[in-house]
Amino acid sequence: MQEKLQASSADFDHIKYYFGTGPGTFADNESYIDAAFRSSSEGKAYIFMRNEYVVLDYSQGIAFATVQEGPLPICKRFSFLKHTPFVEYGLDAAFGCGENEAVIFSTNECARINYGSNPSYDLKLISDMFPSLQQTRFESGIDAALESRKPNETFLFKDDKCAIIHHSRLVRVCTISEAFPFLKGTPFTCGIQAAFASKITDSYEVLLFKERNWAFIDYGYGCHSEPSDPEVFWTPEVFHPFQDLLPRKNFGLDRHDINHCGCESDTESDDTSGSSRRIYTQEEAQRVVACLAFLHEFLGHGGGVAHGLGNAQGHVPQIVS
Repeated sequence: MQEKLQASSADFDHIKYYFGTGPGTFADNESYIDAAFRSSSEGKAYIFMRNEYVVLDYSQGIAFATVQEGPLPICKRFSFLKHTPFVEYGLDAAFGCGENEAVIFSTNECARINYGSNPSYDLKLISDMFPSLQQTRFESGIDAALESRKPNETFLFKDDKCAIIHHSRLVRVCTISEAFPFLKGTPFTCGIQAAFASKITDSYEVLLFKERNWAFIDYGYGCHSEPSDPEVFWTPEVFHPFQDLLPRKNFGLDRHDINHCGCESDTESDDTSGSSRRIYTQEEAQRVVACLAFLHEFLGHGGGVAHGLGNAQGHVPQIVS
């Protein structure tokens, strides 16, 4: 016998939050900077907010940084990422890793991209690209990433933890406070939402972002040195080049708006590239299934939908645990 799925008032609140409109819904959420990585063009960086990007020009110094391009839909600049979660839902984290190359993250997936004249991407699960992160909190998603001043070393952030990797090998996991003790007393020890290293000539400077807060860390000259007390500037105000842009509003779920972004319409699915879909957690999938079954019975159509959805808890596409 098919087990009857039950939906509580909390489940309906959950569905209303994600799929409704107006104040208090997911579509009305305010967001700030989600990800960033240094461009191969000196003095430039790509900054991502949901499914939009801007090009930041800091060539005259962070104090004089300006938005050179955007905000525009990610597919305007990175059209080769069309039909991937990075265009559909935005980036969670990113870091530069070579000439016109970067690694970008969205939920439990990531890709090494080349955004030069011959663009390409290699989409994988985080646990496949970084096997040493298997069975750690980082395999399910990354909050932010940052190039180290040491060659081939990267910091990955999740909650208040930091994973230090060399190439794809995990060196150690520690708290953000342990990795960056000079951040104690700032909001960044509890989590970082975006970061990038602004390397100009031989200097090494870092920008960190968390909601309205941002911090500037100046390590000075000598990218391979280990300064114990770098200069840190932190402010709870929106990063000055973005004061007229932030916070951003959600476009809503399952929406890659062709009219908004100007992408060529293409309704064919590309299974190899992670084509347009909503990525649900197991809990979200179970709630959606329960609500649909309950509503169908409530509307007097019997148990057909509940029966048809009976296996959905195990077969909803792209469920992320």
